[in-house]
Amino acid sequence: MEFCVFSGMEPEGWIFRLELYFSTYQLTMLEKLAEALEEYHEQLEFLSGVIRNILEVILKGTFLKGLRRNIQAEVYMLNPHKLEAIMQTT
Repeated sequence: MEFCVFSGMEPEGWIFRLELYFSTYQLTMLEKLAEALEEYHEQLEFLSGVIRNILEVILKGTFLKGLRRNIQAEVYMLNPHKLEAIMQTT
């Protein structure tokens, strides 16, 4: 089964096909997002270990810019100061 892209027509049918797709593969949107965020955290931690002496402000900015805008907005509202706190809020 292939993931379907919304064509702008028949939203009810599209939603039904998406629900079928995710139920077939036993995935929910939340699980998929959690997987993606975990992978994103791991990649940033790996890169920060590779590039020694990189300023935390650069890591924070890089991490935030890689997030979707709605998630960025939620993080900014919480106003965490350290990279670790930012990563925990996502």
